[in-house]
Amino acid sequence: MKYTTPKKTKKEALRKTHKIIYYIKRGLLIKGRGSLENVLIIVTSVVASILIAVGLCYVDLKKEEKINYKKIAYVNGQGKSTVYKMKLEPKKHLDNILQKKLPCTVDIMGVEITIGSHKVYPPGKLARMYTKYLLKNIDIEGKAIADIGAGCSTLGIVLAKNRARLIVGVDITPESIRCSNQNIQSHALQNKVKILGGNGAGALFEKYGSSFDFVVCGPPWSTMSSQQFEKVEDKNKSLYRSFYDVDDALITSVLTKGFELLKNSRGNVYISACMKTIDRINKLCKKHGIKYEIVATEDLHKDGNLHYILRLNKKV
Repeated sequence: MKYTTPKKTKKEALRKTHKIIYYIKRGLLIKGRGSLENVLIIVTSVVASILIAVGLCYVDLKKEEKINYKKIAYVNGQGKSTVYKMKLEPKKHLDNILQKKLPCTVDIMGVEITIGSHKVYPPGKLARMYTKYLLKNIDIEGKAIADIGAGCSTLGIVLAKNRARLIVGVDITPESIRCSNQNIQSHALQNKVKILGGNGAGALFEKYGSSFDFVVCGPPWSTMSSQQFEKVEDKNKSLYRSFYDVDDALITSVLTKGFELLKNSRGNVYISACMKTIDRINKLCKKHGIKYEIVATEDLHKDGNLHYILRLNKKV
């Protein structure tokens, strides 16, 4: 992992460096010594103090690495309970993805999904948990399903192979749409799985209206403002969309438009979450008058960072 020295640490190290130089010069520069000897003393003292300052920065950074954890409370939509600690390092996961050898194939519930670009987020344990829950607990046979933020259409392809009638996904990144179409074609599911370009539930509603039996969404881990997103390198923007919901646009579209996609009031909206996202989702649900219940929980990585499947319920 690449570290950047915090401003506070830099200032502290610089202050200590100046102090060290001052005392070394004060103790060693004695009248009567030759100018060359004094110059050597100054150079030696400066070099020594810089090395000490670097050491101080390193210690502070190691300390920062150890304490780079945030306490996050398990939220059940009604109150808070157990508090866990988890490490918040989305950049670490971004770096891991960028280092993957491509193309690669991921097996999700016996279905192979191929990823051919570093700009596409590959499915993993959460995708397995999500599809497993849906197949076990939802009667999907003959159903039409909307997939908001579909990525490479993993959920859609797996559900289509398990007798869902139609899955229509929407994603904002051209690379994800391209990857989706490649996987849809490789599994010969062009008549059952569709992918549209657009940002959120509104794009689906414009074309399909209220024609779905239920809605699924896997929102990004975190959020950032559109101003922050503009500063991201162009080559990384597509992948960053998988980790950061810019201005909370995707999850907000699900909360405000997701229920409009449903055929009837008996339909449900499901979203995946983890301890990094659930507090943000809880606040947005309250803001938009949505209740939710946690229907599945699992510690996927055995690190205390719980992952959830949430079922949203619109307040009447």
